[in-house]
Amino acid sequence: MPKGIYKRKKGIKYGMTGKFHSDTTKRKMKKSHKGMLGKKLSKKHKEKISEKHKGMHTEEKNCNWKGDKASKGAMHFWIIGQKGKASEYKCKYCLKQARDWANVDHTYKRILEDYIPLCRSCHSKYDIKYNNINHTPYTIKNKI
Repeated sequence: MPKGIYKRKKGIKYGMTGKFHSDTTKRKMKKSHKGMLGKKLSKKHKEKISEKHKGMHTEEKNCNWKGDKASKGAMHFWIIGQKGKASEYKCKYCLKQARDWANVDHTYKRILEDYIPLCRSCHSKYDIKYNNINHTPYTIKNKI
């Protein structure tokens, strides 16, 4: 942070620096924390809480869920979460080790059957064949 820009006002203390709680305040704080302070949850109770919270914020239940309006990158992360990494599969066409998940119809919907594992070479050939090439400004500039 640059010096001299943010000046603190003299005489104002921030937080509890150099201050102490009174005895009555300490008693009130102890009383308010008395419920679970120092107690351990049983294993059965922890499992019950865990079961209740499972799936609480996954997919549609998450407040940031976009469904089919998500980006291509988000869809690829979703498919990795559902099917695993593409490197765990063989390429659909040449049977080499796959490297990418390719979307069959290039609509990027949340349909598991729309994604196939392809090696990098077959993936680029597949995208060129179906005119789904990612154009950067550099490639567009050189094509003109």
